[in-house]
Amino acid sequence: MAPEDHEQLLEKLLQVKGMVLLSGYRSEMYDDMLKDWRMITFPSRASSKAGTVIREECVWISPAAEQPNLFNIS
Repeated sequence: MAPEDHEQLLEKLLQVKGMVLLSGYRSEMYDDMLKDWRMITFPSRASSKAGTVIREECVWISPAAEQPNLFNIS
């Protein structure tokens, strides 16, 4: 995806009134646009022909999804 595509996606997700969970890799754009969302990070394996590396995966949780604390995350 091009940076403009990411920005359009985030703008749409910010308009959703329901619960949203988004997973991906951290970036300055996501940090800025989703600053009011909770972000959880964890290590994940990314494999390719070149081998396996450990990367930091992120899950962003919208404020609406936080209300009932669905995942019992502190």
